Amino acid sequence: MKKNNKDNKEITLNTPSKFIISLYSLLAILIVIIPESIAELMLTLKNKSQNEGLEKNNDIWESIPELKLSTMSIKDLREMARNLNIKEYSRENRSDLSKRLLKRLKKD
Repeated sequence: MKKNNKDNKEITLNTPSKFIISLYSLLAILIVIIPESIAELMLTLKNKSQNEGLEKNNDIWESIPELKLSTMSIKDLREMARNLNIKEYSRENRSDLSKRLLKRLKKD
């Protein structure tokens, strides 16, 4: 490959050989992709083992408002706010909305 520089002199650039490209590809797989996959697997296993300690299908999760709200998605929290006629809930983040819902649930 030839390229002209500012002084109109030709500079030749060597293209890497297929061996070098294959070697860099192998190094990328060994150094980046495999460790990331192992780390993701370990995090998944760790999270799975930690979540096994708490049983969420128990009646206590439904009877205590704090626990019930902690397991709900933001979509479910907003739906609950709509059903309880709470105003201006759509812009609130999860934490603020949960606090408002908790106040309302304890009030009722």
